[in-house]
Amino acid sequence: QPLSGKQQTVTRTLLQTDVVEQLRRCDKIVNDVLYKYELITKLSQVPVILFPSNFGATASNARSVCIRTFITNDFMTG
Repeated sequence: QPLSGKQQTVTRTLLQTDVVEQLRRCDKIVNDVLYKYELITKLSQVPVILFPSNFGATASNARSVCIRTFITNDFMTG
């Protein structure tokens, strides 16, 4: 089901152990996929970003993940 409407709520997100662990779990999933499909050496950088948009989910740890891939030779632009 596609999301619709405006983002109305956010999940309280502080630099605490549970939030850092959630980001680490997300990062591991992304890296596992990169290794599985042999993309780890083809991409220059793959930041995994956790942000507090919950899109109406009600779980206390509902956050969104952004995956931004970079292919660059000089790391001056993304």
